[in-house]
Amino acid sequence: MQKARAAFAILRRPVIIEDAGVELEAFGTFPGPFIKYWETLGGLTSICRALDGPRQRGAVAVCVLGVCTADGSFVVEGRTKGTIAESPRGTQGFGWDAIFVPEGEARTFGEMAAAEKDAISHRRRAWEQLAQTL
Repeated sequence: MQKARAAFAILRRPVIIEDAGVELEAFGTFPGPFIKYWETLGGLTSICRALDGPRQRGAVAVCVLGVCTADGSFVVEGRTKGTIAESPRGTQGFGWDAIFVPEGEARTFGEMAAAEKDAISHRRRAWEQLAQTL
């Protein structure tokens, strides 16, 4: 929320900020938005290997939108349950898409066409929640 307030203070107009991450069940809610740093430092394969020990591959993809206007600020979020693949698969999308398998699917986000992923993604759910809130 602090990012949205800071952007509003600079721009003096309504703003929406977005952040996304993955919560690994084996590690509580870690790494959450810090997944991008883990990916940069160790690569996607290291995330897959970290779950070999606990043998718990459950995950939740989360997208958070922070909104700030002259009237105040609020947060909405979208969540998609899934698992982390044994190894990266697919070249579509970006970031951790190649290791996240949404619930009810055998493919990772990285193996899906953009329209398929967008139909079930955490990001879409967050924006839908924002539309309902407004």
